[in-house]
This record gives sequence, C-alpha cells and structure tokens, in this order.
Amino acid sequence: SSGINAEYGDMTMNELQYDYSCCGVQNYKDWYNTTWGYLHPYQIPGSCCNSFSPTCTANMTVSAMGCDHVVSDEMFATYSLLITVTLFASFYQVIGISVAYVLTRVIHVI
Repeated sequence: SSGINAEYGDMTMNELQYDYSCCGVQNYKDWYNTTWGYLHPYQIPGSCCNSFSPTCTANMTVSAMGCDHVVSDEMFATYSLLITVTLFASFYQVIGISVAYVLTRVIHVI
C-alpha cells in the first residue's frame, strides 16, 4: 500500500481542477493514461469541465490549461511572500542589534 488515501487524493485533485479551472498536469489528455482513465475510457473528471456531472468528454467545454502552471504559480507567490517577510524581519533585527551596540557603547562612555 502506498499509504495515500485514494479518495482524499481524488478529492484534492478535483478541488484543484475546479477551483483553478485547470485539468491534468499538462492538459486533459493526462487523464487518459491513469488508472482513472482506464476505468473511464475517453472521459475526464467532471472537475475539468464546465458541468456538474462526475465525468465529461473532450467534446464538452474543457479547461485547456494544465494544473502544473497553477501549482507552480501559487508556490512562487507563496515563497516570494515568505522571502520578503523574512528579509524585512532580518533587516529589523540588524537595526535592533546596531541600536543595542550603540547604546552599550554610549553607556560605557558615561
């Protein structure tokens, strides 16, 4: 067993595809060579389509963009924010250390 709950993985992928209007990794054809695709020949998950059915076909309105771009864009935005916050926090730490050093030098003079 891989230790991954298949239903949870399916739900997560469906939510990702529905929320970000994407389908598969590169495009909807990625679903054809999966276990899901073998069980549902020539169909793709309903989360790829603008319909509320559990499955759909490429003849329906399908999200053309793959989810790899969505995930990488989200990760880039998150890491950019994290790096910016870290740099600002580091800057203020250096300012605080500098002020503390100057104050200790002034106190020793007095």
